[in-house]
This record gives sequence, structure tokens and C-alpha cells, in this order.
Amino acid sequence: MDHGTYDQHDEINLIRLVRRLEKSVARSDDWKPSVTLPAEEIWLKAQKTRQKVKFARRLLKNVEVNDFEPSASRIKHLNDFKIKLDRVDTFIKDIEMSSKPESHIPEPILPTLPVPRPPLTPSVSSNANLPPPTQPELSNPDLLSPPEASEKPQSSSPSVSTKGLTIVPPDPDELSPSLITTALPSLLPSHPPETAVASAFSRNFGPIPTNRKAGASTTLAHGSTVLHEELSSQLELMAQQLKRNAIHFSSSLEKDKSVVEDAQGKLEGNYDVMQKERVRLRDRSSASRSNTCLVIGVVALVLLLFMLMVSVIRFS
Repeated sequence: MDHGTYDQHDEINLIRLVRRLEKSVARSDDWKPSVTLPAEEIWLKAQKTRQKVKFARRLLKNVEVNDFEPSASRIKHLNDFKIKLDRVDTFIKDIEMSSKPESHIPEPILPTLPVPRPPLTPSVSSNANLPPPTQPELSNPDLLSPPEASEKPQSSSPSVSTKGLTIVPPDPDELSPSLITTALPSLLPSHPPETAVASAFSRNFGPIPTNRKAGASTTLAHGSTVLHEELSSQLELMAQQLKRNAIHFSSSLEKDKSVVEDAQGKLEGNYDVMQKERVRLRDRSSASRSNTCLVIGVVALVLLLFMLMVSVIRFS
């Protein structure tokens, strides 16, 4: 959009805005306060209209600046706009002054507050003249004595006798070694009888297992021997598998060698054939080149003879 288009838009907007402003201030009754239209709303409406007048003057200024060589009629037309805007602005200012709401300043609260007084500081002399505080007298003398001072009531229940209820251990000096040795065989027999649990276990699962600490070393040696034998067998199997893999790999190489030799023979044969065909194509191209030159020469000779005959017939 060029600069002239903006000028046209400003002028069109200016004309429309001035027309609306004139229409809004044409009737003065619309700007009088009433029951439905209070003075505050009229004042706000006047403020809004003044902003529109300012915008119209800005548009008018833009039109004047962009019009470099205005004619006389053009200047008169713009002056008419200025006069109309001044008239509207004067009317709106009068309405604004007449309908301006009164500002109600509230009464200050500070004068109504009382004047603060300085705090009273007590003096030392006044404190000295005061009588000492007296302690209140207690009418109940029991409160002065601690609770431990009161006598405890004696228990009147009879005591229970514990004679004959305790077991007194014998004196070690009274026990003789001969008495202990004679009493032990009767208490612990040297061959105890078979218990019910042991007999049931032996009947169901055989003899009761005994402690085998003596054969622990033999079992450990046997386990290590078995482990070594198992490892040696696994190593032997791995060696056999490696041998089979090597044999299979060598046989695969033999087969691949024969295939490679066959491919090499075919490639050599193809190379010889291509060399022979190359020589044959070279001879053929040289022969065809000579034939082409001969054909072109014959055609040129025929054309020359034709032109010569035509000229002879024409000029004879």
C-alpha cells in the first residue's frame, strides 16, 4: 500500500468523524442532565467526545502535511474542518465544565484524635516511701509442714510365716567324694537302653548314622579325583571337536579351490575371445569407413554431373 492510499484513508476517516461529531452536538437537549442521564455520565460522554476531537485534529494535520501543493478550494475545505472541530470542542468544554462532578473531600481524622501524653516514670524516692509487702498469714498450720513430716499409720495386719518354704542347699564340706562316686553308677548306667526313637529309626532306615570325621579327608580326595577326571574328559571332547572342525574347514577349502580354478579358467577364456573380437571389430570399422567414403564420393559426383548437365541444357 503506497503513501497516497494512507492519505486517502485519513481524509475519509476525517470526513466521517467530523460528520459524527456535528451530529452528536447538534441537539443540546441530549447533553442536559435528567433522571435517566445523570451529570456523571454526561461528563464521561464529554470526555470521550473530546478524545474524538483530538483524533480528528490529528487526522487533519496528517492530511495537511501530506498535501504539498494544495489549491485554494482545498485550503478552504480544510479550514472548514478546523472551524467545525473548534465549534465542537468549545461546546464540549462548556458541557464538561457544567457537568463536572463535585469532589467531596472527607474530613480529616487527625484533629479528632487526642493528644498523646508522655508516660509517667516512677522515681526512686517514691519507691523508698512505699511500705514493704507483707506476707499473708496462713490459718492452717498443716500446710507449713512437708508431706513427709506426717506420720504414717502403722499396719495392723499379722505377718505371714515363711518357715519351711525355702530350700537350703547343703554345705559342700559335708559332701564326701566316696558318696558321689557310689551314687553316680546308680544314676547313669554305663549301657543305656535303646530309646523308642532310635529303635524306630533303625527299623525303618537301618542303623543310626555315626560321626564320620575320620573319613572326611578320604571323601574330599575322592571328590577332587572325580572332578579331575570329568575335566580331562571334557578337554578330550573339545580336542576331538576342534580336530573335526579343522578337517571340515580343510575340505571346504579344497572345494572352494576347485571352484576358484574353474572361474579362473573361464575368465581367461573370455579374455582371449574378447581380444579376438576386438581385432575383428577394428578391421570391420576400417572397412566400413572406406565404404562410407566411397558412397559419399559417388553421391557428390552424381550431383556434380547433374548440375553440369542442367547447365549445358540451359545455356545451349
